[in-house]
Amino acid sequence: MFKSLLLKGRTLCLLLCCMISSLVVTAQTKHTGKVIGSDDKQPVVGASVRIKGTNLGAVTDANGEFSLTLSPGNVLVVSYLTYQTREVAVQGDQYLTITLTPTTTSLNEVVVTGYQTCQIPIPPWGDLSCSRFQDICRLSKLTRWAMRSMRN
Repeated sequence: MFKSLLLKGRTLCLLLCCMISSLVVTAQTKHTGKVIGSDDKQPVVGASVRIKGTNLGAVTDANGEFSLTLSPGNVLVVSYLTYQTREVAVQGDQYLTITLTPTTTSLNEVVVTGYQTCQIPIPPWGDLSCSRFQDICRLSKLTRWAMRSMRN
């Protein structure tokens, strides 16, 4: 009789543990949503949507939509380049529409870097040494042209 009560107690304990663990798993639900820009109401493609305090997250698709498994009370951090980062608390099981506001910062300084290359034509024989008078005249014109372009 004692063994049968012990067996029933173990079975009851195992059943209770399974029920509690299933409640914990079902507390997380799959949420979907969309991220749009406040300036043009168009979807923001490639926005980062992550759960605050974790490494879990998603990236919006071509329609600005995302899908995440969340628990009630989670906070989503939504960010994208040229938009202000926004935090949104998850409440219930509704479809989330998150609107991002563009930042209004401007550049303080612009640095422009440029260069120019001058190609000097090299004679077909591959070097600048010459043996004929015509080649010497041509080489002197080439040298004058190169010197002029270096000065400018």
